[in-house]
Amino acid sequence: MFIDAFYQAAFDYGGAEDVFPHTVRRDGRVTADVWGFGPYSRPSTRSNDGGHSYLNIDFNHASVSPRRELSLSFQNDTVINYSDSNFIMTVTHDFITQGWPRRAAPDNFFDPLVANINESSSNNGNSNSVTVLALLGESGRFYLYSVNGERRESYGNFTANIALFDYKGNPADTAINITFFDTIPGAFTFPTAIENRIYVPSLENSLHIYNSLNINDKETLT
Repeated sequence: MFIDAFYQAAFDYGGAEDVFPHTVRRDGRVTADVWGFGPYSRPSTRSNDGGHSYLNIDFNHASVSPRRELSLSFQNDTVINYSDSNFIMTVTHDFITQGWPRRAAPDNFFDPLVANINESSSNNGNSNSVTVLALLGESGRFYLYSVNGERRESYGNFTANIALFDYKGNPADTAINITFFDTIPGAFTFPTAIENRIYVPSLENSLHIYNSLNINDKETLT
């Protein structure tokens, strides 16, 4: 049995942990009507470290007329729980966040960075800047994703071939190519940004400076 800080069963009293179907009434009016949870609910579908998954997870009873069970919470609200032998769980992705989630090869990642970077180098200073999500893994693969739009892949022309496995762990007949922006040997920490440039230090006594989305504009200081 799951209980909250007040030692109440989470599935019985309509507490904040209760994401299964229930309705809460106070003074004859509905104050909560819960059928699941999503990116902006409480609790939400954020990851444990606060990152958004942008998932909506809904629970619906399988029966046409589920059993209704009444109980009182510690605030004297009337909680109507919907009991059934089976519930149907539906998982959808929030349509507002087009293009997410982005694709990356399996890795251990450092903290991501959201920053502005120039689209290209320009001697007259008229280059447009774009907002990107910079992501670096311990493998050294460095990704720059567009924050807006439907492009799922990183900028860049480097690719990693990723083998696929089925649910039994057997190799699948197909593989996918994941695009990334650059490779940084000796990667050990997250990137930082200053004035539309992204900086990544390396254990190989070098500093990688990305001046734009053109990889040819990269500088490496040793």
